[in-house]
Amino acid sequence: MASLGEKTTTAVEGDQDPTEDEEDDEGEEDEDEEEEEDSVEPKLKYERLGNDVKDVLKNDAASCLAVQSKFLALGTHWGVVHILDLQGNRIKQFPCHSTTVNEISIDAGGDYVASCSDDGQVVVNGLYATDSNIKVNYDYPVRSLALDPEYGHRQSGQYVTGGENLVFHSKGMFRAKTTVLHGGEGPVRAIRWHRQFIAWANDMGVKIYDCQSKQRITYINRDEGSPRPELYRCNLCWRGERTLLIGWGNSVKVCTVKERPKKDVRDLPSLYVEITHMTSVDFFIAGIAPVERNQIVLLCYLTNVEVEKAEFKRPQLRIMTCLPDSHKIEESSLDELNMRGWEQYRCNDYRLEHLTEEGLFYLVSPRDVVLAKPRDMDDHIQWLIGNESFEEALSEAETHSANLKSHSVLDVGVQYIQYMIDDRDYEKAAGLCPRVLQGSKKLWEEIIMKFIEVKHLAAVSPFIPRSTLRLDPIIYELVLNTFLL
Repeated sequence: MASLGEKTTTAVEGDQDPTEDEEDDEGEEDEDEEEEEDSVEPKLKYERLGNDVKDVLKNDAASCLAVQSKFLALGTHWGVVHILDLQGNRIKQFPCHSTTVNEISIDAGGDYVASCSDDGQVVVNGLYATDSNIKVNYDYPVRSLALDPEYGHRQSGQYVTGGENLVFHSKGMFRAKTTVLHGGEGPVRAIRWHRQFIAWANDMGVKIYDCQSKQRITYINRDEGSPRPELYRCNLCWRGERTLLIGWGNSVKVCTVKERPKKDVRDLPSLYVEITHMTSVDFFIAGIAPVERNQIVLLCYLTNVEVEKAEFKRPQLRIMTCLPDSHKIEESSLDELNMRGWEQYRCNDYRLEHLTEEGLFYLVSPRDVVLAKPRDMDDHIQWLIGNESFEEALSEAETHSANLKSHSVLDVGVQYIQYMIDDRDYEKAAGLCPRVLQGSKKLWEEIIMKFIEVKHLAAVSPFIPRSTLRLDPIIYELVLNTFLL
């Protein structure tokens, strides 16, 4: 099992705290536990995509999402593919299907968007040109697909689809060519094509096909005792050139494609796959993506829907760390998510997509699209202030002042001084004044008035500017009168 990590409860920006509707009579032990959780700083921050996304999901429901550095492609249960900018504004829409969009794939250049559905149709639409547009009707439900990453730059028109078989499609001289790459092991529910490698999952396990050698190079069995694949789909994601992340049921695997030693004389493919890290977890995986070189993020589903009268729980986002010199994966942080409608959704209703270079993660449920992104220095300082770690907040502000947007050294310092006054540590508050206020005449005068109000002017009087900065004469008179009284 994954080891227990740091837990925070996260409200999506603009919403009430997701813990506010919980019972408050859980005893002192739970209160102590909550206080401990609050002391752990979240790794990510969250905001709900609004604008046209809100309007789309008012009357329809999201079924899948694909992301590209320039736009998002959102599929819905009414069979529409909406092209949106990164803020959720609609650019265009394609009413492609008569039922739920099962999967969307975008080529590497962001020129073409493909979609598939149980209606048997595969549709490829160009955003800037229509030369390679296609609309094909197959006689079986198409559960998954992937475009050739170079689809927009090649004339071959290659893509793969998953129904009961994994089928490779390309343009021929006179008509389209299809080749069954694999079949007979249940529906192909997930496909990811990255560079020369195609990874796919059926009910038996995960396979990888090498397009250069035209060989299947590995077969990774589904774990024995895994939950039903139709209820808990396999989630695949490529990281870097040759690493495949697999999150399926309650199992996580990190697999790396490697070169077979040349001295190996067996008649085997020149490439093989090594499972470098693996773990079992006590939840179901609804999505997987890379964070940093040795970390992955999991979208977690905690409800076992196969249990009668199952109690639905909020989804979570967990960051896991792959330990060096070990096959183990340990939990680093945990955020509970407040996504709309979580009380009624199943594991396959959720999706996780990501933009690696930008460090952005898109969390999808039928009524919500939430963006998770790294916290910046302003967020860090705000968290420190909220946890009354003012000395550290001020030091961080001083060190990173050039990177701050919503905070400043002066702003943080003044809050620190006020906190110490409220805490009746007048000497500490007074000692901070030269460091924080420096040459601000207005703030010096305001702070001195606060010390006069609490009748502790003596604490700050040694620090009051006398030569380098001249305050209002009234201030000096007030100080003098205070000592004479």
